[in-house]
Amino acid sequence: MQTSLENLQQEVRLWQARYEEARDNLHNFEILLRKLDSQCEAYVCVKKNLEEEKYKLRSRILTLAKTNSWLLNENEDKARHL
Repeated sequence: MQTSLENLQQEVRLWQARYEEARDNLHNFEILLRKLDSQCEAYVCVKKNLEEEKYKLRSRILTLAKTNSWLLNENEDKARHL
């Protein structure tokens, strides 16, 4: 009977150790999840800023292309008049 009790106590200690390990793993995963969540939020902000900058640059390119076309036409007109 004493051996049976000792075996049960040993098994309880084993399960307690497994529980503590699982609890620690869960805690570490929760910390990692919070870090990843923060990184994702930062990347979303960066992506939004990049998309806004891309829109501004496209507008600027279109404006410059129109100005360039206008200047080319002006130069051609001046060259014809010379």
